Amino acid sequence: MSNFAAVIKSLIGQVFVTSVDGIRRQVFEGDRIFAGEQVTTADGGSVTLEMANGETLELGANASWQAVNPQTQEVADSATQAPGSEFEQALAAGMDPTVDLDPTAAGPGAGGGGGAAGGGHSAVMLSETAQRVDPTIGFQTNGLGTPGFNLIENNDPAIFSTAGAAATGTTTPDTTPPVLTIGIDPVTGDDVINSAELGAATVTITGTVGGEAKVGDSITLNLGGNLYSGTVIALGNGALGFSIPVSSADLGSFSSISATISSADAAGNVGTATASRPYSVDTTAPVITVDAPAITNDTTPTIVGTTDAPVGSTVTLTITQGANTFTVTTPVLAGGTYSVELTQPLA
Repeated sequence: MSNFAAVIKSLIGQVFVTSVDGIRRQVFEGDRIFAGEQVTTADGGSVTLEMANGETLELGANASWQAVNPQTQEVADSATQAPGSEFEQALAAGMDPTVDLDPTAAGPGAGGGGGAAGGGHSAVMLSETAQRVDPTIGFQTNGLGTPGFNLIENNDPAIFSTAGAAATGTTTPDTTPPVLTIGIDPVTGDDVINSAELGAATVTITGTVGGEAKVGDSITLNLGGNLYSGTVIALGNGALGFSIPVSSADLGSFSSISATISSADAAGNVGTATASRPYSVDTTAPVITVDAPAITNDTTPTIVGTTDAPVGSTVTLTITQGANTFTVTTPVLAGGTYSVELTQPLA
């Protein structure tokens, strides 16, 4: 037989039910509640329950109610007790024992007259009736009837306050949002947008996420008010991150980009985290000068020069002699100088 106790008739906000096994679930209109389950409303929530007998129960915010089994024995509204002895039955029928019974049953012979000297008084005595006498005073005093209610065997009642906190067996709603982290990798690898990168249609922005982030969480990039959307992906080795292409034209128009992650947990709580990263745009080519080597008999001379390229940049020299062409490379040194000795002899 079903242990159905109530159904969600209507609700506002979030309402949760904890089963007898301790499993907590969110419920909606039309969901059923079964015996032993506990209904809990969240902050700002409320619910109307329709019982199996057709009655309704309303719970406000931060309230709880535990369902009972509607199939247990129902206590009768009231009980009518029939008179026990024959004498009680006669009294219930309206008999007056002082009139209808024989004098021996009603008491001893008449006493002395009242008002005699000494201020005496008369009395009526009942003796040897061998029966119980229940006096009837004006109306029948049957017990007051009470509405019937259900009893559950071996069930400890839980008493709840009006604030929704139960004296025993309470469940605290989960209102803590997920904790998240997010970071943006260097834009184009060096945080500098050059002319070649600016000339491409898109530039891919990458980064990493952590904390309680999970695959599929929402990622939003903000580039001067221009929004680009993506999701969290697995990067391998347990790491999570994102990879979202953006317009190179938008990237070249600003000098900072931000990324925001949004994630919801099983209870519906939403957590967010945001990070930003500055970058620069440089589309001016560096200036390079070459000092012509002195004319000597050295067929592998050293070529030197200057440049305004950053220290560590690579200078590539193309040597052309007649129909022969070859290249040499060298790094830019401190002070903007470079120096390279030819390894291929000149003719």
